[in-house]
Amino acid sequence: MSYDVIVVGAGHAGCEAAHIAAKLGAKTLLITSFIDTVALLPCNPAIGGPGKSQLVREIDALGGLMGRVTNRSYIQARVLNKSKGPAVWANRAQVDKYLYPSEMLNRLSQTKNLELMQAHVNGLLYDQNTVYGVKTEDGRHIEGKTVILTTGTFLEGRIYISSWSKPAGRWGEFPATGISEDLKKLGFSMGRFNTGTTPRIDEKTIDYSKATIQENDPGLSFSFWEEPNPPGYKPVYMVRTNARTMALVRENINLTASRASTMVRVGPRYCPSIEEKAVWFPEKTEHLIFLEPVGLGTSEIYPNGLAISLPVDIQQKVLRTIEGLEEVEIIRPGYTVDYDMVWPMQLNITLEAKHVKNLFLAGQINGTTGYEEAAAQGIIAGINAALKALGEPPFTILRHEGFIGTLIDELTTKELAEPYRMLTSRSEFRMIHRQDNAIWRLAEKAHSRGILTQAEYSKVQERKTKIDEVFNKLKETSVSPTYFPFLKQPVKAETVLRRPEVHLGNMEQFIPEIAVLSDEEKLTVEIEVKYEGYLQKEMSLLSSIKKLENLNIPQDFQYDGLPISREALDVLKKTKPSTLGQASRLAGVHMSDLAVILSALRKGSSGKDRSSSQ
Repeated sequence: MSYDVIVVGAGHAGCEAAHIAAKLGAKTLLITSFIDTVALLPCNPAIGGPGKSQLVREIDALGGLMGRVTNRSYIQARVLNKSKGPAVWANRAQVDKYLYPSEMLNRLSQTKNLELMQAHVNGLLYDQNTVYGVKTEDGRHIEGKTVILTTGTFLEGRIYISSWSKPAGRWGEFPATGISEDLKKLGFSMGRFNTGTTPRIDEKTIDYSKATIQENDPGLSFSFWEEPNPPGYKPVYMVRTNARTMALVRENINLTASRASTMVRVGPRYCPSIEEKAVWFPEKTEHLIFLEPVGLGTSEIYPNGLAISLPVDIQQKVLRTIEGLEEVEIIRPGYTVDYDMVWPMQLNITLEAKHVKNLFLAGQINGTTGYEEAAAQGIIAGINAALKALGEPPFTILRHEGFIGTLIDELTTKELAEPYRMLTSRSEFRMIHRQDNAIWRLAEKAHSRGILTQAEYSKVQERKTKIDEVFNKLKETSVSPTYFPFLKQPVKAETVLRRPEVHLGNMEQFIPEIAVLSDEEKLTVEIEVKYEGYLQKEMSLLSSIKKLENLNIPQDFQYDGLPISREALDVLKKTKPSTLGQASRLAGVHMSDLAVILSALRKGSSGKDRSSSQ
């Protein structure tokens, strides 16, 4: 058996990688240890949120599946941060834990050029520094021009509840063994992270009269390509911990997995367990807990905010201190898992290893946390693995082009101290790189490389033409005080729209073209007009940074002998940045060092100036 692309692991990274590689025409194999857990949501069944919804829409703009599948499986959705500026607005959906994987598997099964296989991969086929396939525990050798590892928490994974532990990638699933050993033999530097999950509780034992229902925003979409078609609705409720809750946690703190077992203690800072909250915030007794439904056809509830690894009987006692949960019963206990990961500074921005040919890595194996972060890496790894197998140049999203670019840039240039989570604040271009405009930002680039089909791109162009018509009408149309009494004389509609109390929908009566826009397209127009000044400032910064960002540094570039600081020399040789923009963000690299590198790049190895070719 031989393939263009082999994807190991069918979580959110693996699904996106396999789908897009096959879509690009590469003969693709997706191998997973258990077909029934494709695209499983092992933690909270939710997609989106701050920083993450931007990733979902960028994945969607590149032809990915996450947004489309979310539109077919969410049971509650809302816009977060509505009281703040549009740069941080974020759609978040509560999805049905069983419908989401089913819909994803259905789409993968219908994807041309894609085969699915249930098998346990326990090693890589390689010759020196070149990978050419994988080995399975039943003795098969499967060859591939490229291999993508998307192993999640399965690499030598082990789960813990207090002092008890057992080898597992997730509860009830075998870990991936053997691959870590081969990665180490190939020269990868590896670490170990942990992550935790909450107990699942029975909604029949919850007193919702003591809880607060969370607002729902109907009709939200997570995809440009398909309208939302949710299967039903189920509300999310909120409760809070109290002094009794936190006192009980502190009394038993020595029984947590991080203290009672050999589990590594490096976990996600932005999603801490209730035990860590008790330590980090000793003065705080009230922590918000979201009672999130797992699906329409189950009574399971995920108490988001209550990750815990205490003994199960104590987990029950902790839950029952919370108002509304006094009689609650646990269906599945909370636990923690630790697993091997690869330090991602060893990867290029294509997500191919720098020192090992044809091997790509995506998802939690790169030290990230979150479904969206994994899927974003998966689609980039899948695109580039396919392009390499087909003999075509690589495809990249750079930092100045989107949140995906920011994610990959930071993974490949910065040392991780903990599992990486995407945050809106990580992007200096968050006003430009909003969730609502991802399709307009990335579609042309994706189409130019064949990632979007001509039919898909034609749809984008058709919608963009309608948006541009509205922009032109706003600039051309004068509005009289008849429509807006606060005016003293006729004023251009664009100027009126800048007022905070005026919205685009108020102008449909004299600009009928507005009526054909979707709600999200109307939002895009309104944001672009109201925040024009802020956007221009970011665009100016973006323009200056592009000059650095687009200047490639060859992987064999010689830093030795250049008149740069010792600190800069060490970090540059270790990191091997792909662009001058990446080099500029490394700790210890100063403007004087960049000037020297720029001069060397322009002269080239022959010593002649080659700036005109850049």
